[in-house]
Amino acid sequence: MDTEEPTELLFSNIDRLPLEVVNIIWEYVPASRRVWLNRKGMGEHYVAVFFRWGAEPVRAVLSQSGVRRLLRNDRVYPFRLVIAEMYQRWARLKRWQYKMWTFPTYISCLYHLCAEYGSNNCRGALVAYERGLGVYAKNRSKKTKVRLNRWSS
Repeated sequence: MDTEEPTELLFSNIDRLPLEVVNIIWEYVPASRRVWLNRKGMGEHYVAVFFRWGAEPVRAVLSQSGVRRLLRNDRVYPFRLVIAEMYQRWARLKRWQYKMWTFPTYISCLYHLCAEYGSNNCRGALVAYERGLGVYAKNRSKKTKVRLNRWSS
């Protein structure tokens, strides 16, 4: 017996229930599941579920591959949600290191990652958000440095 059939049967029967009962059931659905059910659930819970910043330091959370995964796959809608929530924190992170590069801010690293992965839609979302704030500069700081690791002879 296939395990997906009871789930499909359950969701087809939910449409038949009264709205009051569906709203009561919705309260007991965990936030980690609400993210995938509809657009409203994703807008409310995506950042809280996938980009937690409770007791962990901010650098540890950001060094994970969550943002890079969004940029690699050019996922614009979730990336906009993350930008709206995390931009102020990202702007405060100075001297961000990624691979052999040292960036003045984490935002500069995001621009580099957008260019590296070819995610023009995510780059456009980042530019649009900065223009909305009034902080977008076409000629950004070029203080990105490459760390040279040379072996001594």
